[in-house]
Order: sequence, then structure tokens, then C-alpha cells
Amino acid sequence: MKPRKRAKPNSIRITVNSNIQKLEVPRNSTLRHLVEMYQILCRHNLRENLEGFKRMDFSKALETAAMANESNGKRMAHLHRAPKDKLETAKVELTKKAKELARCKNFDDLFSKVEKIVQPIKKLKKMYVYDVALRIGVSNGIWPGKVYLQCGALTGARNLFKTWKPDEKVKPAPFDNSVFPGELHCLNAAEIEDFLCIFEEHLNGVRR
Repeated sequence: MKPRKRAKPNSIRITVNSNIQKLEVPRNSTLRHLVEMYQILCRHNLRENLEGFKRMDFSKALETAAMANESNGKRMAHLHRAPKDKLETAKVELTKKAKELARCKNFDDLFSKVEKIVQPIKKLKKMYVYDVALRIGVSNGIWPGKVYLQCGALTGARNLFKTWKPDEKVKPAPFDNSVFPGELHCLNAAEIEDFLCIFEEHLNGVRR
């Protein structure tokens, strides 16, 4: 007997003010419908949070992001399991390199430096590295020019490419925005990452 395919969930989980909420997703939604749903119901959450970091000075943004907190001071919902002692260690190590991080001129360099600092600390994964780099980068006027894939975003990209470009190998590496379907080109790199993460399961076999 063949294993039964797991049905797609009929809802997505989004974070509003650090609280997880569920939103219904119409069955058989096309990729365009999912992108429109993201634009209307989800994108403002990311934008409002990053706007908060944009208003911070670099040291405050670093301290806040290193402890896996959003700009409102609440813990990032998807990092709620990160051990506090590991976050404290990361904050100390990142603060030691604050001047070096502040001198970064592009996101790729910033991400690489944060990753190198955090890598020796167990239980802090790539998602933490990306989230910290994104938030401190925004406070310094630096935004990702490519889509960074890890965890849910990586799964979402792989699900999307299964039917759209099945020969494309999706690895946990930065992708140019242009690699993704045209429906996503209305989003910037950070928003595409956010979209892929939120709709990861709904992108499996999605129609265009």
C-alpha cells in the first residue's frame, strides 16, 4: 500500500506583535493568490518590526537582536526555544565585534561575520544568524540583496521549485531574486524569505 500524501494545511501561522495567529488559506490557491495574501495580511508585520530597528542606533539594535527580541522587546516567536544562556553568550561575543560589524558595507559581509562569531555557540542555528544580521543591518542602512534560505524558507523554496524548476538544486545559500517566479518579483529579498517561510507547506505543488 502506498503511503498517503499529507494534505496541505488550510491555514498559515503568522506573528503579530510576537503573538502567533492563524489565518485561513483558500484551498487550491495559485502562487499569485498566495503572494497577494502575503502582501495584504503578512508583509506589514515584517515591515513594522524592521522599521523599529531602523530607528535604533547600532548598539541598541545589536543588543536587542542578539537576545532574539523584536523591536518591541518581545522574543521572536520562531526563536522562543533558543536558550537564554546561549543568547547571552552570543550577545557578549557580538558586542566585542560591534565596531567591525558596524563597518560592513553590504549584507553578505555582515552575514558572514555574524555567522563566524555565532558558529561556535551550540544551539544557535542559521535562522538566528540571519535574523540578527537582518535587524542590525537595517539599523545601519544595509538590506539583503539576495534571498537567504534556511529552515522554513529553505523548505518553502524547495517545495516551490519541485513543480516550477524541478532540475534546480535549492541549497541553503543566497539566491538572486530573479531566480524566483515572476509573481514574487514584487517583493524584496527579505520579504521573499519571509513569504517562503510563512507559506512553506502551501508552496508544495502550487499552481501558477
